[in-house]
Amino acid sequence: MENLRNQRREKRFLIVNYILRYKAGQAIDISWQPQPEQAGHIANIAHRSRAISSTEGRQLLVSIVYDSGYGHTARVAEAVAEGVREVEGTEAKLVAVADGAMDWNALERSDAIIFGSPTYNGLISAKLKQFFEDSTKAAWSELKWRNKIAAGFTNSGAQHGDKLNSLVSMALFAAQHGMIWVGLDLMPGNSSSTGSTDDLNRLGSWLGVMTQSNVDQAPDITPAGSDLNTAGWPRPCAGFNPPDPSFSTKEFCHETALPRYSPAWR
Repeated sequence: MENLRNQRREKRFLIVNYILRYKAGQAIDISWQPQPEQAGHIANIAHRSRAISSTEGRQLLVSIVYDSGYGHTARVAEAVAEGVREVEGTEAKLVAVADGAMDWNALERSDAIIFGSPTYNGLISAKLKQFFEDSTKAAWSELKWRNKIAAGFTNSGAQHGDKLNSLVSMALFAAQHGMIWVGLDLMPGNSSSTGSTDDLNRLGSWLGVMTQSNVDQAPDITPAGSDLNTAGWPRPCAGFNPPDPSFSTKEFCHETALPRYSPAWR
């Protein structure tokens, strides 16, 4: 039981450490020293976390591994990458599984891996599933992705389309690799009489980003701007001007009720 409690303490410490790093885009100061009564295992956690989170002299690398059948999910992946690049000291690497041989070494060097797929028949695509299976020998057998940040996004033609099942599949895959899953920290949009489809997180997901593309429109038209802004959240909204000139773009995107103004961004 004591070992189990220690493992849980370690996991909580690492989760906080990684989330702070991911949000801030930089290494955090873990020069904190344990009190005498905390010495031992907690000190070892700090030591291991220091080794994991040491990013001085290099950028954090976030790999976005995705599949896209018709280009719509690729647009979402690009929006995610734009959001990542807005975080100082962070590099985004787009990895389309359909492009051929996988650079497993680059994924091992990544600080975070974000997975993306269209939802077909309530499931992730066959190509992303094949990537998952290929990772068994390349990464899972030695837990090479252990304690890396993981997240996910999915797109479908239907408003719901059973997309949750796709995100659950990604989260389970990440768990089997010992990764730390991060969900979507946005309240659901379009959930009141004053809401609209232009709200952020209009499909009301927490496990990951859900987007929807009209089946009769090309990727340059759909998914909607609100979905793409959700995929890139939080970030300064490059190319868009806040309706109130007293706000800077960054202040507007991060500090105001963003969904109320999103129609101006379409």
